[in-house]
Amino acid sequence: MSVVYIGIGSNLGDRQKNIDTAMEKLNSRKGVEIATVSSLVETESIGDANQPKFLNGVCKVETGLYPDELLDALKSIERELGRNRDSAGGKLSQEEQLKMFESGNLDAVRQATEISNKEKNDQEQK
Repeated sequence: MSVVYIGIGSNLGDRQKNIDTAMEKLNSRKGVEIATVSSLVETESIGDANQPKFLNGVCKVETGLYPDELLDALKSIERELGRNRDSAGGKLSQEEQLKMFESGNLDAVRQATEISNKEKNDQEQK
């Protein structure tokens, strides 16, 4: 079993219920057991001030899944709960984000996220 820490959060609808439901779904997956969940903190949106406040936390998970299997499970839960990730231009791939993270260049990742959010907002306003 491996130990991983997963950021959790919601900023739409019943935020607490969204997080609770996601945690229940994650814990019900074969090969995944939630060990602990942090307290939740309300935070402002970063990059797009027009979004509602977030409720954020972290959960500690023990899993026998491979990283890509865990990521697939997490994305599946997001889709089940109505989250639809877009593929906006300007967004770094997972590999590029990992390289930036490993090099300590988090500003580049943050900047790419802000560009992606701006492009998404521009398209929604059209």
